[in-house]
Amino acid sequence: MKNLALISHGHPDIAIGGAEVASYNLFRQLNARSADFSATFIARCPPGNFSHDAPFRMHRGRHNEWLWNLDGYDWFRSLSTKPDVLKKGLDQLFAIVNPHIVHIGHYVHFGLELIDFCHEAGVPVVLTLHEYYGMCARNG
Repeated sequence: MKNLALISHGHPDIAIGGAEVASYNLFRQLNARSADFSATFIARCPPGNFSHDAPFRMHRGRHNEWLWNLDGYDWFRSLSTKPDVLKKGLDQLFAIVNPHIVHIGHYVHFGLELIDFCHEAGVPVVLTLHEYYGMCARNG
């Protein structure tokens, strides 16, 4: 069975927005409709939402939903201000999830380096942009 990781800049249970809902609904539908692969949802979670210092945790005990406690984003350059933390967390999550392909719902809150780090890990990437932020740093 192939593993698909969907990486979203938020989880709709925590930060509701159109992109978060779209990514989460895609995750749910893929798991409901395919016996060929298993999807895992990885969502960035703003600092302060964990009761511990771990970089990530399962969401509500669901084995295929992970929250990633991550901060450090340069909104003007669309880059991580902590690329070493981003890379380390991604490597740790990939060791758990073992994805064959990654779908990134957006690079916001992660940084464009996320795409490079996935490629360095040998995992192909599909990227969906949900608005025009990449073309205009004034909220698209």
